[in-house]
Amino acid sequence: MPHIKNYKCLVIYVFLFCLFAFTPLRANANNKTSLAKIKVADLEFRLFSQSSNHLAPEYALDIKANKTRGKAQELPQPIVFAVNNPMRLVVDIPGRSSQKARKVQIRDSVIKSIRTGIHKDKIRIVIDMNLKNEPSYELLHGKRNHYQLSFSTAENKRSSINKRTIPTPPTNTPLLAPTSKPTPLTIGTQKADPAPTPKQTHPVEKAALNSIGFKLIGAKNDPSVILKLSKIEKYSLVRIDQNLYELSILNTTIAKEDLLLPSFPPESYTGLELVSVREKGNNLLIRIYVGDLAKLKTYSKDNIILVRVIPQEKKPKENKKEKK
Repeated sequence: MPHIKNYKCLVIYVFLFCLFAFTPLRANANNKTSLAKIKVADLEFRLFSQSSNHLAPEYALDIKANKTRGKAQELPQPIVFAVNNPMRLVVDIPGRSSQKARKVQIRDSVIKSIRTGIHKDKIRIVIDMNLKNEPSYELLHGKRNHYQLSFSTAENKRSSINKRTIPTPPTNTPLLAPTSKPTPLTIGTQKADPAPTPKQTHPVEKAALNSIGFKLIGAKNDPSVILKLSKIEKYSLVRIDQNLYELSILNTTIAKEDLLLPSFPPESYTGLELVSVREKGNNLLIRIYVGDLAKLKTYSKDNIILVRVIPQEKKPKENKKEKK
């Protein structure tokens, strides 16, 4: 009958509406939701959300080497470690280089962003998180050129998690501690003088970079980089390129390992793009990437080096009128 057919059609329409309305558009059959995708050199990084559990969400970072000229370069095992204050997960791929810094903001309750820095000897991916405690993570090896990093915020860490931490250098402790003063050797009835003890030399204490920060300075709110050190040694600022300055600080090291990670200023800091730090011998090299129309000036006071961005206004071209 006609009214029965209309009733069946209405039920089908309601079923289809519920199916499409309550199914996430970007979720696949494995309950994975794509959060971000970054390509660096021949590598491709894809970040997924693997669980709908809001109390203990799970994530995965796929690392894959793409083929170049019909052949994929061998992918070495990534180095994974966590850094506190703020919490972030770092993935290093040795043997490759990254020439451009990128950052992707993510709308998620746990992950804030994923970014990559500029390094000559490795590709570094940093996952910024809204966490106080270190997440549990596991690195899985799939095919020859494919790895997957799975991590979770669950408190009960699984025993199968293969965690990798930064190795601490061994301390130079003697195998046997001397218990008494050495006794002089005796040869016949004569005593041999003990060997002279070498004089202890005290190494020169190096300055250390304690932190990197950003601040707006002056009436025009010029973006600035704040470098706090234990003490200030001689330093110099050189312009390498139109968008790159290099600050060299003599006889200086870093106070903590996470200062080697790239530092990104807030998006509102016009003219200031990225700050990266590396050690070269006994000196510290700080690279500061700026916009096209920006210049840098340095100031120092009370163990603080301030690098200020001076924006340059673009001069309009003057139209010369032809004289009649």
